[in-house]
Amino acid sequence: MTAYFWFFVAISTITVSILIKIAAVIPSLRKTNVRHEIAIRWGKTIFGLIPFWSYKVSGKENAKDDCYVIVANHSHLTDIWALYLTELNFRWVAKKELFRVPFLGSAMKNSGYIAVDRKSRISRANSIAESKKHLDNRNSMLIFPEGKRNLKKELLTFKAGAFNLSKDHNIKVLPIYISGANSLFKDKSLIPKKGHIHMEILEAVEIAEDETIEEFSIRTRDILSKEKALLDKAGL
Repeated sequence: MTAYFWFFVAISTITVSILIKIAAVIPSLRKTNVRHEIAIRWGKTIFGLIPFWSYKVSGKENAKDDCYVIVANHSHLTDIWALYLTELNFRWVAKKELFRVPFLGSAMKNSGYIAVDRKSRISRANSIAESKKHLDNRNSMLIFPEGKRNLKKELLTFKAGAFNLSKDHNIKVLPIYISGANSLFKDKSLIPKKGHIHMEILEAVEIAEDETIEEFSIRTRDILSKEKALLDKAGL
């Protein structure tokens, strides 16, 4: 099962990369969301490969606007596939190393996703500038505000970037909590196992008049932490 899964992940990634490249060079498709729609199909295909994986997306009614700064927790590589299952329109800010992965990297680049070197202040500034362009075009930006994958029980301190974008563009932050991502693989391995992943789209928030960026980020983190506690209590 493991070999079958990763073989089809590789084949589907190559196929998606080719399709996205074609869509990126056709003028009539370049300004549409077709490349992101292809990526959504990719995420759904991968989840469909394992019959004992299941997922649930709740709170879609909270995504009422066409553009947000989306923030989500990040604990496993499956978060990336899972977030496509929300079917929201967004572009990623992702670590530069992912853009070096064969086929996956070219698909990300041709989809307009943004590479960032977390150790470089210049790279972080450039990623914010590129994100602003997407927001100007009414494409939501999805950012992991913890800044890296977090395997701890508690959420890490949120970085300011997503919240500065929200304030500067007067665009709400849409928090998404992902539960169960670590349940889809055996511990510290790439072997799939029976598991369930739950994504809860929470109510959008915006900065208050008397609130600092740091306070806004802490408030948003608290919202996601409370959702984590609720889902943990419910066994989700």
